[in-house]
Amino acid sequence: DVFSTFVWEGSGAKVQKIENAVQLGAASTDNVALHMTGATSTDNGPLSLTVNAIGNATTSTTQTKFTSKSLYVDGTGSGDTGTCFDIQEGQIKLAKKDFTIEYWVYWNTLPTYSDFASRNYYVNGYDGSFGGGYSSTSGGQLRIFAYDDQTFLGSVTGSVSVSTGTWYHVAISRSNGTAYLFLDGTLKGSGAFDHDLKNAEIGGITIGRLSGYEQVNAYFSDFRITVGAARYTSSFTAPSAALPVDTGIAAKGGLVWIKQR
Repeated sequence: DVFSTFVWEGSGAKVQKIENAVQLGAASTDNVALHMTGATSTDNGPLSLTVNAIGNATTSTTQTKFTSKSLYVDGTGSGDTGTCFDIQEGQIKLAKKDFTIEYWVYWNTLPTYSDFASRNYYVNGYDGSFGGGYSSTSGGQLRIFAYDDQTFLGSVTGSVSVSTGTWYHVAISRSNGTAYLFLDGTLKGSGAFDHDLKNAEIGGITIGRLSGYEQVNAYFSDFRITVGAARYTSSFTAPSAALPVDTGIAAKGGLVWIKQR
């Protein structure tokens, strides 16, 4: 019965549910995972993309969550040379697909606009650029928004109350054209977001910068992008350990299972 098939690896500590032979809650290979355990912000996912530290961006042991280091951006700089981490373009092709962007964040100063964005956000010639995360506008909200060139396409928001000096888990997912916004596993907002993010990754996706409009002062940990699956569409329990990294789908003896590390 493929509608209720479970596959266990080893003792069963890692369990995945399969429906119609499709893994739920994860993509097969289009996955970026920054565990921040090395000297640089290495992508621990199967794509092994380059993550460039720009300006004063660095890895830090000052504030950490589940891993030994975090990404630290200090909120200084301006324009394209401002401080941020830039995830190399390559297979983070969101287009109109389902996706999930999630991370732990420790804000030193609450950002005005967002935590992450397309490097070419609000630039003529780039359709489907986007940004998202926390915004201190309108009393404080999580949001995701999109632009074609400099034309606003739309946004989804959810009111939240947060403070500096605390770790929070933020998750933003899209399923069948609907975006869902979560803080510490609690659904804070949802709405239509079926825009074609076709140029979202061109030039890279930045952590800690919204183009030339804002630099974020914060620590980021366990930053993960999943392309092809909405991991969350209703409230869930926030992770209590470092996120596993999907390394693909393997088959053996007529069974299909998902490899993780």
